[in-house]
Amino acid sequence: MAITLHGTDGIDSPDFNATGSVVPANGMYLPSANTLAWTTNSTRNMTLDSSGNLGIGTSSPGFKLSVAGYSNVNSANKLAIGDVADYQARLYMESANETFTIENTSDYASSAIAFRINGSERARIDSSGNLLVGTTSTLGNCKVNVLFSSSTVNGLSIYDVPSSGTANMVLFYRGGAQVGSITSTSSATSYVTSSDQRLKENIVDAPSAINSVNAIKIRSFDWKADGSHVDYGYIAQELLEVAPEAVSVPKDPDEMMGVDFGKLTPRIIKALQELTQRLEALEAK
Repeated sequence: MAITLHGTDGIDSPDFNATGSVVPANGMYLPSANTLAWTTNSTRNMTLDSSGNLGIGTSSPGFKLSVAGYSNVNSANKLAIGDVADYQARLYMESANETFTIENTSDYASSAIAFRINGSERARIDSSGNLLVGTTSTLGNCKVNVLFSSSTVNGLSIYDVPSSGTANMVLFYRGGAQVGSITSTSSATSYVTSSDQRLKENIVDAPSAINSVNAIKIRSFDWKADGSHVDYGYIAQELLEVAPEAVSVPKDPDEMMGVDFGKLTPRIIKALQELTQRLEALEAK
């Protein structure tokens, strides 16, 4: 038995039928027990199933809200909230202006996904899976790229709520094993690298370091970028000849070398120990 209410324009609204034998051109009906469906222009466009899942553009919703793509004037699939017919957007929410957008459009090369706030792009994920924040291209061939356009903007803030104990702020892994971390307490930050005895073998006393420390050239120089002066520093190419473990040499020779000052600490401590032993021997005489 079907119940159909006809409006003055002849549109069926609604039409209930438990067996599904009557399907309205424009209206509401029951295609099966405990399932409610809507049609427009003889096409089933929306379904509410027995689990309370709502499907738009699909008759088999797998989630509480399932939306299948449809074609707009730009032949792009989208879920849109707001009046956004001019955009090929996957998800778009707006009020007077665009307040939040995730979109995939032909304007973005290689099918990037862009995030827009108030009409301006703030971030994107490109086709290679790179995350770009404040920029539309990668910086230094990195997976995560953040560009700060104002000198008043802080770079990165990592905040841990508890005020006691030690917190792991950043963990570093290589080959599935943790090789370092940045930890913090309520008053200090530590930059930790792996040094556990269980990770090492062939442990012996280090050789003399006095000569190598004396061979390290300490230079004064000015930075070309801003003219700032340094009274005591290293030149990476010079240090590489004496303490290569402290110098980062990129694979690309056009990229700049760097120095890890912390890697020089064991060498300097060894030299200091040797000098202390010599001084104690002299004092004993």
